[in-house]
Amino acid sequence: MDAFPDEAQLFGQLRTELDPSELAAALTAEGVKVELRESSHYAGGTYLRIRIGGGDDCALERVGPEEYLVHDSAGALAALSEGAERLSGALARLGIRHRLEVYAPGDRLAGYLHHHWPPPDP
Repeated sequence: MDAFPDEAQLFGQLRTELDPSELAAALTAEGVKVELRESSHYAGGTYLRIRIGGGDDCALERVGPEEYLVHDSAGALAALSEGAERLSGALARLGIRHRLEVYAPGDRLAGYLHHHWPPPDP
């Protein structure tokens, strides 16, 4: 991991049948700031840019029929943790199965948020 050794980082997964535009609309209805963007990784692909607060944002990228990865966020631990809690709450209210992991600088797990996803192994 360690792409941003001096910053906290956010990673995770979610599973839903919603396509990116449907997921963006559902999250927007929950008060989450979402932008639908074109992927630079493959033609015709899209991802969701989520503003999680404190000037930070993360990407939700569809990688399979019902699977999205959460990645590309780094920033201050407190702001990232708070934003991850808000995002997790919105996903849970929508009934979307997910897990979000917040890592403190130095790759220490600082927070694990989930809805219908098993906790990490100790």
